[in-house]
Parts: sequence; C-alpha cells; structure tokens
Amino acid sequence: MNLDKNTFWFFIVFLVLIFIDQATKKIVLEGFRFKFLFFEITLIYNEGSAFGIKLLENYQYILVNSFILVLFLVYFIYKYRHGIFKKLHLTWFVFIFSGAIGNLIDRLIHGKVIDFISIYVFPVFNFADIWISIGMIVFIFSILREK
Repeated sequence: MNLDKNTFWFFIVFLVLIFIDQATKKIVLEGFRFKFLFFEITLIYNEGSAFGIKLLENYQYILVNSFILVLFLVYFIYKYRHGIFKKLHLTWFVFIFSGAIGNLIDRLIHGKVIDFISIYVFPVFNFADIWISIGMIVFIFSILREK
C-alpha cells in the first residue's frame, strides 16, 4: 500500500495527537494542578468507560477496545485500497483512532484511563476524549454531507 502525501500528513497528525494526549497526562501524573473559576486541571482515574460508568473489568475494556480498533483499521484499509476514502473520512478516522489509542495506552500502562480536564459540572475528561468527540462530529458531518 503506497501512501500519498495527504495520508502521510494525516499519519503525522495521528502521532502528534497521541503525543499531546500522553504528554499532558504525564504532566498531570507528575503533580501539575490548576484551578480558575469553573475550569480545573485535576487527576481522576477512570476505571469505566464514558462518564466513568464501569460495566467491565479493565482487561475486558482492553479486549473490546482492541477488537474495535482492529475493525476500524480493517475498514480504513478496505476503503483506502478501493479509493473511496476521502479526506473527510481520513479526518474523522485519525481523530477517533488516535483518541482510542491514547486511552488504550492508559489502560495498558495504568490499568485505568487518566482524566484531568474538569469544566464546571461536566464529567472529567482528557485530550483523547476530545479527539474522539471531534472525530465523531466530523463523522456525522461526513454522513450528512454524503446524503
């Protein structure tokens, strides 16, 4: 599979997003804290899934997340090889995949996800969660655009 210039840059973005996620988590794990009005940087260990809801054990989350990531990768390779993967598809894929990898790294290393961004009463989250959310917004936009 030959990568074109756009795919190469999306791969670089993928690596940068994972780096930002992991670097910020490391800074918080080393003790950085901040609070201003309704915004706070704090450390929360999330043993569950979205919003801290714990439905499975850590190893089960790892297995399920890994399976889903493999399916995403197979889907990407299929679409890419058949030339039907557009830049918009690649955008949502890169954001969702990098976010999922970032949280999977946490589960593998720490046994739970590191969350640290707290805004008012919203559940605490991290950059990987932001990447997944951005990816889902672009994904929905791409579906609506195709119709």
